[in-house]
Amino acid sequence: MMTEAVAVQLQPLVLEVRRRFLEVHRRLDGLTERVAALEKRVAALEERVARVERRLDSIEDRLADHDRKLDVLMAQMRLMLAGLGILVTVLIAVFGFLLAG
Repeated sequence: MMTEAVAVQLQPLVLEVRRRFLEVHRRLDGLTERVAALEKRVAALEERVARVERRLDSIEDRLADHDRKLDVLMAQMRLMLAGLGILVTVLIAVFGFLLAG
């Protein structure tokens, strides 16, 4: 008898707690869905970043290859200029001997 009187008085409190629990549960479900959507977006962004990094690596490799080729060309130009310098010196010496003699 006493417990029935207490149960009747607690019934509105129990209903309010249950309503709030269900509301919090619905909100949590909504937040869980948002987190799942954000996880998908993050995964897509990570894939894009990985693709960009691969492209950058490829570009860096090509740039290093071009740098090596330019170094070779610079060395060849130096050799050609040195050869031309020697040729001009020899020609000056030859014409000097020819004109002096």
